[in-house]
Amino acid sequence: MWVRAQVVDGKHPPFSSLREDSRWYNKQVSTIKENKPLGFWSNRLAAITEKRNRQIRFGY
Repeated sequence: MWVRAQVVDGKHPPFSSLREDSRWYNKQVSTIKENKPLGFWSNRLAAITEKRNRQIRFGY
């Protein structure tokens, strides 16, 4: 059985942080996209999406 090692930096617990980050991201996206046409995208959405992806991939 393989076990994946995780590096924990002490600032964020490994699993609750992922849930909190996803919740924050979804709230931001829904706030920005409300009353906008379907398929709306902006530089701000791109920036917070990149931030969320970095946090999930690398932990910061």
